[in-house]
Amino acid sequence: MISASAPAKVIVLGEHFVVHGARALAASIDRYITVTASLSARDELFAYGRLVRAEHIFNSIDRMVRGRHVKLVVRSQIPNGAGLGSSAALSLASAIAVSKLFNIAPDPSLLFEVSMEAEKHVHGNPSGVDVAASLYGGFVLFKRGELVRVNAPPIRLLVVDSKQRRKTGNLVNRVKKFMDQEPELFNSLVVSADLMAKEGAAAISEGNLEQLASFMNVSQSFLELIGVSTPKIEAIIRGLKGKVLGAKITGAGGGGCIIAIPMPGIVPKTGYTVNAGVAGAYQLNYGNPISGHLNL
Repeated sequence: MISASAPAKVIVLGEHFVVHGARALAASIDRYITVTASLSARDELFAYGRLVRAEHIFNSIDRMVRGRHVKLVVRSQIPNGAGLGSSAALSLASAIAVSKLFNIAPDPSLLFEVSMEAEKHVHGNPSGVDVAASLYGGFVLFKRGELVRVNAPPIRLLVVDSKQRRKTGNLVNRVKKFMDQEPELFNSLVVSADLMAKEGAAAISEGNLEQLASFMNVSQSFLELIGVSTPKIEAIIRGLKGKVLGAKITGAGGGGCIIAIPMPGIVPKTGYTVNAGVAGAYQLNYGNPISGHLNL
């Protein structure tokens, strides 16, 4: 049996707009999915002690197993459907565990490609930012086909789960409807979101969390405008006022998690804190740090 882990992710700035060509600022966080792989007479995936249908996982790793069958056992610290990249982490941890089981040492680009095959079955047209953040780790400035590592130490983030669950595809369709109805406005939001992601990356590098938080607050207003926020999320954010510098949805919206930067010396009772900017799955599992500008 061979085990591999992959971290969850948060999108600090730029969700939804990244699908339309903008950059997004994302980070890995210290919550993990671990997959244990072993040879089997048939393909099986167990999560929480139950057999789960996972054809998309087995289809994506087919090039690695080469007709052989595997049993995958999943342990997760990441809630499903909460905007923390659980499906990307599962796809990635599965790909790494299987590659190690068969003594394959793929480069990161292959792990990315295999994981994206599984993600397409889940999300239809994913940008790739979830897989990239989980795979490469740290803070990443991501655009489709391109990733830049952001030089910054981990920071503490507050995560609040709204407990509302949603399907990413429904939210993507809602955004498309807004885009079709207000094309000029949407295009201006894409341009602004791209610039905020770039400037947000610079703010993290400089340790300017106040500036980053201000961008997060503006980003939340963008997400409300395009219709992916909810009254419950907005009520939670109002309840954090005076305790955090900035707060916003992370992920598709329609529920899921909120991330926030706590004010210095204040630990809100709501939610829990994580380290954002931790090592990625490739570094965790192969000990091979990656740096610089990468073409995916």
